[in-house]
Amino acid sequence: MLYGGPVLDLDDVFGVTADPGDQFGWVMIAGDLNKDDFDDLVIGAPGDELNGSIVIIPGSDLGLDVDNATWFRQGDGVAGDNVAGDQFGYALTWTNLGLGSDNAFRALAIGAPGENGNIGAVNVYRTGTGSTISLTGDTYISQGMIEGDEMTGDRFGSSLLPPRAVTEAVFK
Repeated sequence: MLYGGPVLDLDDVFGVTADPGDQFGWVMIAGDLNKDDFDDLVIGAPGDELNGSIVIIPGSDLGLDVDNATWFRQGDGVAGDNVAGDQFGYALTWTNLGLGSDNAFRALAIGAPGENGNIGAVNVYRTGTGSTISLTGDTYISQGMIEGDEMTGDRFGSSLLPPRAVTEAVFK
């Protein structure tokens, strides 16, 4: 990835080893996730560690702050079964929730269409505030929670609405 500077790959984040098939950069979204007035970057790597991961790079007045990047994958407090092929990080979006209240927050939704035998799932997190973005309040949404039958191959979570197109009503 090029952002007015050096190329960034998965090896540049926390010493995570990049491997063929990680699919780092499969999907990317930008937005002010931590409400500091600087856009942050979220990068999906659905083939990383066999089940997928994401990297969140906070923005700053000098651009992207790779030194404060955060790496998340299933199994690190992330709901869902941590098995090969989950493709956590395949789709990404974010939105504002609780607007007009003292509890307003940003939420990041992460698709894992390979979860549970390609039935699929979406994890939704509050993104917190501060220079390092944390993910809290995991809400796990699976195909079986939506009307209709779960079927292998549904790949729920393979596509999410673009950022800012998602409204609070989606999560009610």
